[in-house]
Amino acid sequence: LDGHAQGVQALVLGNGGRQADVVVAGAGVEEVALGVVDAGLAEAEVEVEVAGVVGLLVGHVVHDVLELVDVLAKHNTPESCWVVLYGDVYDVTDFLSSHPGGTKIILKLAGKDATEEYDPVHPPGTLEENLRPEAKLGRIKPDSITKAAPVVKAVSAADDANAPVRLETLLNLDDIEAAATKRISTKAHAYYFSAGDDLWSKSFNNRVYRQILLRPRMFRDCTQCDPSTTILGHKVGLPLFVAPAAMARLAHPDGEAGIARAAARFSAMQCVSNNASMTPEQVVAGAAPGQVFGWQLYVQNDRRKSEAMLRRINAMRDRYKYICLTLDAPTEEDKFNMAINSTIRSKGGVKAKIAPFAAVMYLEDIESHIPFVHLDFPETESVKIQTVNTTQEVTIPDMDAFTTFSTWLLGNETLRVTVEGKTHVKVNGISRKYGVTF
Repeated sequence: LDGHAQGVQALVLGNGGRQADVVVAGAGVEEVALGVVDAGLAEAEVEVEVAGVVGLLVGHVVHDVLELVDVLAKHNTPESCWVVLYGDVYDVTDFLSSHPGGTKIILKLAGKDATEEYDPVHPPGTLEENLRPEAKLGRIKPDSITKAAPVVKAVSAADDANAPVRLETLLNLDDIEAAATKRISTKAHAYYFSAGDDLWSKSFNNRVYRQILLRPRMFRDCTQCDPSTTILGHKVGLPLFVAPAAMARLAHPDGEAGIARAAARFSAMQCVSNNASMTPEQVVAGAAPGQVFGWQLYVQNDRRKSEAMLRRINAMRDRYKYICLTLDAPTEEDKFNMAINSTIRSKGGVKAKIAPFAAVMYLEDIESHIPFVHLDFPETESVKIQTVNTTQEVTIPDMDAFTTFSTWLLGNETLRVTVEGKTHVKVNGISRKYGVTF
């Protein structure tokens, strides 16, 4: 058998005409099934010399599953990096340098089944968009290989993280956060709870928002209350909207689509994150008639990718009513989560270990609005968290107003454009100059 034979889709070896456990294949093979070649077959009878065929060592036959697993496990370096996703083996070596989340997260999972780590944070189609067809090497039985380490829960063993929560007992956002923290993984908590560098901006924002008070009106008939209003020219049921927070599937498998269903119950507007864990099509697939969505846009260095996304969003104009341009992420940031005593790089793993609560000196009032007393975090010094990338493609650093608005964005966009991430009052004037809403 010559493994270089062209046009051979699958070839089964066995004794007495019975189908064996392995499919031996060569160049041009469309499907490779992995398993065991009968040890009674002499290696001279099976000449397979196609580099990269998973389940076969180059030049000879794999005789048992352990040897097969060993082959996969050896491809765990930057020079040769294989991962298993959904039962398929992929060679991602060439993709390492261009992975938006950095190389470390992939190398951590190299030679293993990375499905559980990959699935919650990548929309369907990501593999097809970023890997060449030949990167898919074949299939493997998931129960025969090493899986990535299980995600550690952010609660002690004594806590029942799966105990039902009575929603009527959650009186404010602090209560909701405390309850949610007991039910999500440490990785999810690290991503949602963390903030840039010393957390001062996060703390200050929380303090400012808490100073915004409602002024109740008197002598008003409140037997019939109507909270509906208009946002960006669209009628909505609440004067609140869902901001573009990323990676919802880290907390729940329904992800952004689940949030959309909840928003539909109240006719609330939802702005979908550029880094959503579902495709924009999936998020709105079950939307209610008239439900309003927006799409958050990070302008990428390769503007063709952003233009392709704009075309996809414009094709769903019945759902997506506006584009929300992000201004404030021209570089990656260091993400610090003092609850797990780690500084987290948004593009690659733990950057440095720091003393517990070392940043409290910068957070004058953080205890007043984050109920640590209700939370139980891991105390081990070996806790290391690796978050998904916060901005898969950060906003381009050369994004000036004239180029962005006059000659690029408004030339490619027919939906209404608004901006977010304003850090200076002058942004309002610049935006209005080009007909953009803040």
